[in-house]
Amino acid sequence: MALFAVALALVTTARGAGQALLGGLAVVPAVWLWAISPKLLLHWSASGEVSARTSDGGITRFEFADGDGLAPLRYSTLEATNCGELPCELSTPAGTIELSAQSNCRRQTEAIMQLSLTEPTEACAFSHNWDAVSREGGLSVWQGKAGLIVQAGAVRRDRPWRQCQS
Repeated sequence: MALFAVALALVTTARGAGQALLGGLAVVPAVWLWAISPKLLLHWSASGEVSARTSDGGITRFEFADGDGLAPLRYSTLEATNCGELPCELSTPAGTIELSAQSNCRRQTEAIMQLSLTEPTEACAFSHNWDAVSREGGLSVWQGKAGLIVQAGAVRRDRPWRQCQS
């Protein structure tokens, strides 16, 4: 945003050919930074819904677990579908994500990640379970240049209308 603001200021203050040149020089880095930024791949909200980016660039919302939180407003207009018989697979640009009733820390398919309703019997980074996700307030997975970025917990900022926390 700051680079676009600088580009706008340069375009409005420059004259002639310098106007396009200075504006372009400021816009190119902004577009490049936007293109390389991590893209949201999946979000498992405290409501139990899983929102995943599809291979064609859209978002699909699944009812997966029974939660008590709120679903993200960003995806609230999407019709929630049921995955069907578990385990089922979500095809994303980064690869397949498996939704499973029980975690086993073993890849049943070529999945890059497993989301499960129960805790695994052993510790593994491959599988994420509903108990941990609901305690943390959600799970987000981003696809970056270096691979997957997994962020547990909801993104919270200090807001004056939020209740005090002890």
